[in-house]
Amino acid sequence: MDLKDKARYIPILIALILISGLFTVLIRNNNLIDQSNEPPNDQANPPEQQQVNTGVTLQGEEISGKTKEELANIITQLAQKEKTKPKNSFIFKEVIISEQFGQKIDIPATIKRVLTAEPGTDVQFVTKKIPPTITAEKLKEKQYFEIEVEDEIITGKVLSNYTTYLENNQTNRRKNIELSLQEIDQYQLNKAEEFSFNQLVGSPTASKGYKEAPIIDSGEYSSAIGGGICQVSSTLYNAVDQAQLKVTEHHHHSKPVNYVPTGQDATVFPPVKDFRFVNNKESELMILTDLIDRYVVIYLIQLQKT
Repeated sequence: MDLKDKARYIPILIALILISGLFTVLIRNNNLIDQSNEPPNDQANPPEQQQVNTGVTLQGEEISGKTKEELANIITQLAQKEKTKPKNSFIFKEVIISEQFGQKIDIPATIKRVLTAEPGTDVQFVTKKIPPTITAEKLKEKQYFEIEVEDEIITGKVLSNYTTYLENNQTNRRKNIELSLQEIDQYQLNKAEEFSFNQLVGSPTASKGYKEAPIIDSGEYSSAIGGGICQVSSTLYNAVDQAQLKVTEHHHHSKPVNYVPTGQDATVFPPVKDFRFVNNKESELMILTDLIDRYVVIYLIQLQKT
């Protein structure tokens, strides 16, 4: 075949190559279309339903057929009951007690787990750990840490910490201690400001939730509304003494108490007897309180200067 004959076949070869390429493109496009229409892998990522499947239980409780909204309400209510508070580290009789994480239900993740559960499944809560504010390291090394106060983040470090043990853990007495701790918790003292226990806590009354519990009156034990709050004022006194703040009013009980060493108590009896001290430091202070198991814990926090 001469050169002239070969030249006649060149257009035919080019056409065949173009047609072949076109078929390849069409096949590839068709495969992509088929792949995009494939249903998702249900086992790897099951679809979230708007209603709980038949026979699904949550921690053993029947919830099948519940709508997403009903489920959210159920889990939100359960979350309030299931939440455990973290426990801060504290010092008791010169021994550092380590912190413990708390736990709460991750509501959105638990809802998703329930709504993607196969029929007949018993679903367990999805939980999150809640970190404590004060760790043993921060307490021991006097490290700065963040404190959330009414949606505001404040930075401070432990100036002093004092802890007393609840020998008498009777329900009413514990309730009184808990209420008075809440009254002084997160209170901030400006430089040179005087703190008054009676002014902040006030007279313990039944209308405030205080109960009748044992008190010491004229050297004898009796019972009165608010019994037990002197353990809080005494714990605070020792934290103040440890921080070397200036005490401006201080009274002892008429007989020794069992929760602090002799001579280290501070009784209050509004409006006659008060416990007062002044912030004589160069920065603001904050009082943090806690009731951890049977320990009354008070921290004095030195706030970072701004």
